[in-house]
Amino acid sequence: MVGISSYSWTFSPNCNSCTGLNSNIATVSFAAGGFVTVTLTIVANGVTYTYTQPNYLYISSPSLTYTSLAAGAICDGSAQQLALNFQNAVPPINYTISNGVAQTFTTNSMTNDFFFTGNQGASTYTVSITDALGCAGTDSITIDVNPLPVLNLGSNQAVCSNGIVQLNAPAGYNYNWLPAAGLDNPTIANPMATIISDIDYVLTITDGFGCLATDTISITANPLPQISFAADTAVCENACVTLLPIVGGNLQIS
Repeated sequence: MVGISSYSWTFSPNCNSCTGLNSNIATVSFAAGGFVTVTLTIVANGVTYTYTQPNYLYISSPSLTYTSLAAGAICDGSAQQLALNFQNAVPPINYTISNGVAQTFTTNSMTNDFFFTGNQGASTYTVSITDALGCAGTDSITIDVNPLPVLNLGSNQAVCSNGIVQLNAPAGYNYNWLPAAGLDNPTIANPMATIISDIDYVLTITDGFGCLATDTISITANPLPQISFAADTAVCENACVTLLPIVGGNLQIS
C-alpha cells in the first residue's frame, strides 16, 4: 500500500518489551506464553485502516506443574504416579526426569504420566522440558517416601485341639487378621484364638501413613488323646479288678 504515513501496532496481551510500535517492523517480547492477538493500524492517503488478527502469534514459554494421582501415602518400595501438565509448549515435547540418572521421554500430549519408584526418605527429581520450537522450562519435584512398618509374628506354635492361644503383634497400628474364624477380635493386636484344626493366620498392619506390612503364623492343632474301657464289670466287695483302658497317646491315671 502506497502513501502510508503512520503505523501503530497493538498486542493483546500487551508486550512487556516493545520497539518499533510506530514503524512498519515491530520487535516485541512477552512475559508469558500463549496466543497473542495482533492489531495493526495504518494511515494511508489520509485514510485509517485497521487490521486485527486473533491468535496471530503463539508465544512458547514452556512450564509444567504436577499432580499426584496416587491416593494416600508414598511408601518405601511403592510407585507414585504423577501427571505432568505442560503449559505454553508446542508438542512434541521432550522431557528429562533426573535423580542421578537422566531418563528422556517424548510426548505429543500436554499431559503425561510417570511412575516414580520409591526409595526411603526424600527424593528430589528435576524435570526439564524442551518443546518443538526449542523453548525450554524446568521444575523440581520432591517426593517423601515413608518407611514400611516392621512385622514379625514369631515362631509357629502348636496347641491341643480346642485349645486357646494368644496371637501377638506390635502396638500402634491398624490390624486385619485373616481368617477371622476362631478369633475373639480380628482387628486388635493380640486376639485370642480358639484352635480347632491346623490354621494359618495372616496379619496385615497399616501405619499412620497408609504403609503396609504382612506376616503369617501357623498354628498346629494336636489331637486330644482318646480313651475307652471294656464293658462295665461287677465284682465282690474288697475284690481286685484289672483295668485295661484302650488309649491313644501317653496314659496317666489319677
